[in-house]
Amino acid sequence: MAVLNELNPVLGLELTATPQTQKGSITIPFKNVVYEYPLGAAMRDGFVKEPSVVTRKDFDPTLYSQIELDRIKLEDGIRIHENIKPDIEIYCRNNDLDRVKPFVLVVAKDTAHANQLIDLIKQQNFFGGYYADKVMEIHSNQKGSEKDENIQRI
Repeated sequence: MAVLNELNPVLGLELTATPQTQKGSITIPFKNVVYEYPLGAAMRDGFVKEPSVVTRKDFDPTLYSQIELDRIKLEDGIRIHENIKPDIEIYCRNNDLDRVKPFVLVVAKDTAHANQLIDLIKQQNFFGGYYADKVMEIHSNQKGSEKDENIQRI
């Protein structure tokens, strides 16, 4: 009978939402993926909620710079988030369920773009600074203690 411990691993298992790496503009899929469960399938199976998408009638994005568009999109998303929070609270209370803490997931083009969005959210003029200490950056480049800290915060 074999005794397993931390010094004698038999199998390493990693779960990731991004089974790929980037080399410049080239996406390189991992070669050792054993099983893949796409987001679309998880949504169909009821494990992941459907995201809300905000649209504006007669909106012309060409009238705005990229940073202005980012701010508009973030503000629209936060407004939806703030409007839905009381509904979730009431639903949980009326159905004797544990309160679910809602969150906003923001997807960035890359880590540089993520940093720009974080800077925007942390500004005092973004919802009065309310979200300045509530934003987390999580990406596949994080390693070691940075990754561990984010996992703990989640």
